[in-house]
Amino acid sequence: MRVTMRPHHNVAMPRNGACDKSTDGRTDGLTTEASSRRIKNSSYVTRGRAYRISAIRYALPAAAALLAVACGTPSGSGPSAPVTPTVAPSTASAAPPALNQVRDPGQVTGTLTGPCHTSDSGQLPDPRCTPGAYDPAVTAAVLCAPGYTTRAYRAPEAQTSAFKWNVAEPAYGQVNVSGELDHLVSLELGGANDASNLWVEPGPIPNAKDAVENQLHAWVCQAAGAQAEQRLHDAQVAIASNWTTALATLHVGAGPALSGSGG
Repeated sequence: MRVTMRPHHNVAMPRNGACDKSTDGRTDGLTTEASSRRIKNSSYVTRGRAYRISAIRYALPAAAALLAVACGTPSGSGPSAPVTPTVAPSTASAAPPALNQVRDPGQVTGTLTGPCHTSDSGQLPDPRCTPGAYDPAVTAAVLCAPGYTTRAYRAPEAQTSAFKWNVAEPAYGQVNVSGELDHLVSLELGGANDASNLWVEPGPIPNAKDAVENQLHAWVCQAAGAQAEQRLHDAQVAIASNWTTALATLHVGAGPALSGSGG
């Protein structure tokens, strides 16, 4: 059956800008109501018989689809919701490893598991392997008491030598290093003999770190009570983070330093 549509009943597509909204919220150009009136009055003629086709049943879905394609909006959907940009959370800088608390007077405790790597030509240990350790029982009041020395706390040479050759050097990939098995947090700042506080520092003995340790010890003992304890804590953290900058970090000048072997 051949079907023809009279030309003057064609449905026009919206012109440029026809999809813009008017001030009363209606869509300009081809509206659903206008389309309904036009199509309802359309007659399709075949073999002399006119058939009226229901606009709501047949024509309105097609008109809506044409509007959707022309306006670039999916059929049946309302205005798209505004997109909120996603902002990636800022990554905070990682804090230095916390110091270990170990009570081990007169003996080496713990072990090292490599691979560990020094930095700054061997002056600084690997913070993953050697973050530093202190004995909480060795307070500023103990360290600054008249006559106190670190001799009673230091591990015997037989233990420290065995740890240097058999544990520290293999973990750090070192072989027969000429240097000192050093305490990162020195004994005169309450440091422990634990493996997490020991590494082989190459260079002459005594080394440059010893002078820093002496100055920090003197700075701690220039205070008293709670202030001295706070200074001891700050000195332990600073020297464990980077002993080469510890004095500048704490604004400790080149004042009088107590004599001692450091370590």
